[in-house]
Amino acid sequence: MNAWVFLGFAVICNTLANICLKRSSSQNQGFEMFLNIYFISGFFLFGLNLIFYTLALKSINVSVGYPVLVGISLAGVTIIAVMTLGEKLIFTQFLGLLCIAIGVLIVTSHTGR
Repeated sequence: MNAWVFLGFAVICNTLANICLKRSSSQNQGFEMFLNIYFISGFFLFGLNLIFYTLALKSINVSVGYPVLVGISLAGVTIIAVMTLGEKLIFTQFLGLLCIAIGVLIVTSHTGR
């Protein structure tokens, strides 16, 4: 399978894992937070993220793969948090996300290996 597909799966898993952990932390207090289905799902998704990311790194330089993983995941988490968790997106956050998107495009414009 194409390394970029693996990286895409890693991004999806990473994004969803963060949303699951946020849901877990907002629903429970203390130790119960770690027995919640959202926490368990987030833990599992982070594990899948690690597997897919490692597979992607077989063909993609880490200096390219990591910024793509983090940048796109950050945008995904922000969008989902605004749409489903009621978080607010202020103008400076939007500008920051735009800068990150431009940075990811620059980093991936010549992917090398």
